[in-house]
Amino acid sequence: MTLLLSIIYSLFICLTILVILLTLANKNTKSSNSTKNIEKVVQLSSSLSFKNLEGEHSDLTISYKYILLDLECKECKKIFTAFDLLNEKYFESIRLLIVTSDANAEKIADSYYKKYSYFIDQNQLSMLGIQGFPLYLKFNTNPNIATKGLINTNNMIELAS
Repeated sequence: MTLLLSIIYSLFICLTILVILLTLANKNTKSSNSTKNIEKVVQLSSSLSFKNLEGEHSDLTISYKYILLDLECKECKKIFTAFDLLNEKYFESIRLLIVTSDANAEKIADSYYKKYSYFIDQNQLSMLGIQGFPLYLKFNTNPNIATKGLINTNNMIELAS
């Protein structure tokens, strides 16, 4: 009888561990799928223009893909730090849109990415329907229609291609 109870107890422990592992695996799958290119097409105003650190204006253009960051955001900091691992050629097709703030301006002013960065204010974020970060914005052939989606360190290299 004692042997039978030991076997039943062992089976119960194994099943419990299996259920926990399956639950964790399911959560990880959902988490990684939720950050993979959840894209949404947005209609843009052709009047959107951004300023760089020197105050020079630049309009949105289909020539570039844009990465929108708020350097106060934890995930955005990861993306910004990961840029150091990339080749300079990555920035031939990418521009950074940074949320306008004194803290962000200070961080950009001291970085290599200053020449690739423009600032976006709260009104422009609202016009684009942006509610969270980090995101990318890429244009179709029509400069008034763009696709936006989540960006992470896993898909940021794909964006440049």
